[in-house]
Amino acid sequence: MLVSTKGRYALRMMLQLAESSDGPVRIRDVADAQGISAKYLEQIMIVLKGAGFVESIRGPKGGYCLSEPADKITVGSIIRAMEGELSINCVRTNGSSCPHSKGCKTLKLWTMVDDAVCGIIDKITLKDMAEWEGSSKVLLSDSSRVISQHPCYDDSAHRKFARMHLPVAPRCNIQCNYCNRKYDCSNESRPGVTSEVLTPSEAADKVGRVLEKIPELKVIGIAGPGDPLANDTTYETIALIGERYPDLTLCISTNGLALPGNAKRLYDLGVRFVTITMNALDPEVGAKVYGRVILDGKELKGIDAATALIERQLKGLEECVALGMVVKINIVMVPNVNVDHIPALVRGVKEMGAYTVNILPLIPVEGTPFENMEAPTPEMRKSLMDSCGELGIKVMRHCKQCRADAIGLLGNDRSGEFACGSCRTAEVRPILLGDLRDAVAFASDNGKDVNRGFGNTPSFYIVSLSDGSLLEKVDVDTSRSVAGSGHKEHISSIITSLKSPKYVAVSEIGSFPSKLLDELGIKVIISDSSFDDVLKGLNA
Repeated sequence: MLVSTKGRYALRMMLQLAESSDGPVRIRDVADAQGISAKYLEQIMIVLKGAGFVESIRGPKGGYCLSEPADKITVGSIIRAMEGELSINCVRTNGSSCPHSKGCKTLKLWTMVDDAVCGIIDKITLKDMAEWEGSSKVLLSDSSRVISQHPCYDDSAHRKFARMHLPVAPRCNIQCNYCNRKYDCSNESRPGVTSEVLTPSEAADKVGRVLEKIPELKVIGIAGPGDPLANDTTYETIALIGERYPDLTLCISTNGLALPGNAKRLYDLGVRFVTITMNALDPEVGAKVYGRVILDGKELKGIDAATALIERQLKGLEECVALGMVVKINIVMVPNVNVDHIPALVRGVKEMGAYTVNILPLIPVEGTPFENMEAPTPEMRKSLMDSCGELGIKVMRHCKQCRADAIGLLGNDRSGEFACGSCRTAEVRPILLGDLRDAVAFASDNGKDVNRGFGNTPSFYIVSLSDGSLLEKVDVDTSRSVAGSGHKEHISSIITSLKSPKYVAVSEIGSFPSKLLDELGIKVIISDSSFDDVLKGLNA
């Protein structure tokens, strides 16, 4: 027995009508709650109405309701109305259509299977399902209201309700080929860009100041500048916001690598909206988009990186949907890379229960592997959104590709009004990938001794703490300026290139790089000894 999406969606819609205690239900409300296009549901409703299961009520408070009590409508009758006869062909004809039916032992098996399936679906009613634990009643009555006030999930909410992104998550665990978190540029608006990095307490205090001036603020999101789930500060911030401002809706945007196992943690903290950026289901396509992935302390590249990321994204999506969270899938549209693959991706996440998809045009950013690629034209993007919308999923069409510190209505960023003078300026802060690894970065010009300072070494030798083996050598451009903003950016880029060692061993170091390393939890060792002596001291 194969039940199509029409059969499954019909059952979900009928269940919500059965659970409604507020009178007739509009198709739009069901579409919003279920993440299914209203046009697709209208087609299903025509069949259900023709079968006598529903009736329409006209007027301002009109909509659809069940035409008979929920305990009189079985699951089997709904599915048959949409699919036709459900029995396996040879069972339905008692083997008469099969030349091998005489003495066929499998016919008895298929008859038993058919009896078992029909015995279940013809016994269970809508009333039975509505009374099951974890029914969808909360989704329709509560989430629909919250969705209607979420500027990223509702087409009209972005004109009335504001959101605020809290940049509390500087660390990331993947490197995409279109992303450069070299921030800040106050005039640049794209994901990953911010003017400051906040601590959890700074973020909570700032929310209070924003609420005083923007009372229409409804949603608090954490979207960077790194990946929220790669930072413990994200969870601390969510807990603080939930405690101080329980009426605000909490939202997270993640690449999904760390989502499995953490979805429940987010749910328990009050998060009900999750955005996952997914750019491929096929690892071969994903390998063209993702530069590297840091998973369990190991760096993965190519197909291995894409495979690991995609598997965890799908697992995280599955966990979020099972918890009743509302999931949006962001997809970066990269011409000649993943465009032809995107419909299959959309179809896949829709089947898994994603509420909506958001197809974002590539922004070619300087300093990334995709900096010289052409962005898709508005016509290309619209055509792709239209075709994906025909797959029966809600498509977001009003995204502004917001900064990690955006505040206000979509398209009217007011973050500049609320700059936190005491917060960490983001301009020169490095982004690290993954957790700190068990390694030491030695500043050296001979590969044996710590004989150079942080700012003048030609190379850093990254050595394993456990066995002293050389993991890699990182060469440094020593021709850069030693003063001004250019020098600060250079220092930041050096720290990023070291890829998160637990220690940095140098003969000398200035106050600025020392401060940055301390903020990231990287310990500085001042020494003029050999690599071996430093390692012995650390392992003693």
